[in-house]
Parts: sequence; structure tokens; C-alpha cells
Amino acid sequence: MGGKRFEDMIGCEGPVLAMLIDTEGCIYAAKSHDYYVPEITVEMASLMPVETARKWGGYVYKRPPEGKRKRSYRWQVLPEHKRTFLERVKPYLQLKREQAETAIDMLNVRKKETENWKFESRRLAEHMRKLNDSEPPDVDLEKE
Repeated sequence: MGGKRFEDMIGCEGPVLAMLIDTEGCIYAAKSHDYYVPEITVEMASLMPVETARKWGGYVYKRPPEGKRKRSYRWQVLPEHKRTFLERVKPYLQLKREQAETAIDMLNVRKKETENWKFESRRLAEHMRKLNDSEPPDVDLEKE
């Protein structure tokens, strides 16, 4: 576990972590028993950016090479830090802001546990899957 906390992010730290999520990360829905929860990961062949993210919390594990896939390092946000992490990086996300918003909705549904919360978690998981299956938006490099 890292020494810093997501609540303490200042300056460029939020944008840097958002860039990692936008470029090498994934926000997705994973099944947990009979409902779904959001997961937030970054996986890269280079350890340094993943270790930088780990300083804020979560954990890193090494994935050995398999088939054509090279060895990689995966950082994952711990369950108790997901909401704070998402709230801190969401303003800076360019490509995965809607996934972050859906993940926050999933956490809200889980927290409330209303009568239909498990159904709602499945509905949000399906929405998340569609978001992750869609093409990223085009960027007009001439305007930049």
C-alpha cells in the first residue's frame, strides 16, 4: 500500500493518473456474486508508470508472459478507494469520463441497496460494456 492518499492529490497528480487511465487503463464492470462492481486497472509492460500509480494506493502484480503477450505489470485500485479515485481523476479524463461516471453510479447503487439494486448493477454493467466496446472519439489534429 502506498504512502499517499487519493484525497491528498494536488497539482498535476490528478491529470497524470487520468492520462494513465485514458491511455493504458480500463474502467470496467466485474461480476461479484450476483451483482456487478466497477474495477479500475492500468496494465503496462513498463513498471515505472505503474509503480508511480501504486504510490497512491492499490496494488501491483506482475503478469508473466503468455503466448505472444509479454510480461506486464498491473495496478488495481482497491475497493475502499474506488470512489475517491474516480472523483479525483474524472475532471481530467478525456476518453473514459463516461465510464468513470457509470462506475460512480455503480458504487452509489451498491451503497443504497434499494429493492432492485442488483438489477440496476447489471443494467449499469451492460452500459459499461457498451461504452468499452465503442470506438474512441476522433481527434482533429489540425485544430490542435
